[in-house]
Amino acid sequence: MKKLFFVLLVLTTPLAARDLEWHDGSVVLASRNVLTGKIAMEPGFDLVLLRTADSCLVLPAHKILSLYFYDADENINRKFVSLKENENPRAPQHFYEVVLYGKVNVVRRLPFIKSRSKGADAHDYVYFVQQENALTKLDRFNKDIYPSLLSSSGSLLADFVSANRLDPTDAAQAIRIIEYYNHTQVAGTLARH
Repeated sequence: MKKLFFVLLVLTTPLAARDLEWHDGSVVLASRNVLTGKIAMEPGFDLVLLRTADSCLVLPAHKILSLYFYDADENINRKFVSLKENENPRAPQHFYEVVLYGKVNVVRRLPFIKSRSKGADAHDYVYFVQQENALTKLDRFNKDIYPSLLSSSGSLLADFVSANRLDPTDAAQAIRIIEYYNHTQVAGTLARH
């Protein structure tokens, strides 16, 4: 409790606030209310600061469903979701950035040590596959996720992987496989309607 109080105190002081990157965005709370304003994240602490015209809120991950903002430095819209790391009801919730959205999501998270440094690149993150609300590290894709995707997609996915000589054990190629799988799921849904 003392640690959390200290973190909140440090994050809300004027000196620390100047060092944070603020972005225009919106936060969807667990109550489904939407708040808009200036957003600053502290992913290593799983906290979001939301500054509105009349207040500044410190919101922990368990009080948030998702948040969105435009990152002008990277020229990208960013979406983060708050997820439990496992199915244990007492498991902590963390913020994960959505990399790929569909029937199967790919999300990523900076390790705590890296979250405090500037200039993280794609290789600094830990990537996960989210399928049916379960998180699996991307490096387990070939063993834990890929077989079920193959069985649920008929020969389409296997043909795509073979034709493009993709290796499901390679992280970048696994993401490409998931992207194609999601595309076939959307196309199949549209074709059925």
